[in-house]
Amino acid sequence: MAVKNISKNKEKLTSLAERVVWKRKAMGMQAVDLARMINITPTSLNHVEMGNVQQPRYMKELAAALDTSIEWLINGSEEPHVVRISEHVSIVSVDTPIKPDSNFDYYVVKIERNKKPFYADNMEQVGKINKIFIGHKN
Repeated sequence: MAVKNISKNKEKLTSLAERVVWKRKAMGMQAVDLARMINITPTSLNHVEMGNVQQPRYMKELAAALDTSIEWLINGSEEPHVVRISEHVSIVSVDTPIKPDSNFDYYVVKIERNKKPFYADNMEQVGKINKIFIGHKN
């Protein structure tokens, strides 16, 4: 969803309520739509947006729907250098670019070093893996 240009500066938001309203509007969402996305009543969301609720039980769902972190919603601060991905992801570096084709499934297989892989008739090698990155690397 595109972020709209809204008047209040993101850095000057001082409460959970202001941050939720700002982010929702920046994403072009109506309150009723956000409430529906996180499976709460519009009245419950209204209590958050009015500042009556400081830490709702659905904070995780609220952050996910607003594409932000719980840390930002609560404190207005982001964790430095954190990329949020909605799924478990491994980054694989291959020797040639692979352009995914929706007609095919892709698998990573482990083959003993210096052994020739076996390919069935409907399989082809599309690249050799150089590095695999899973988790955090410092």
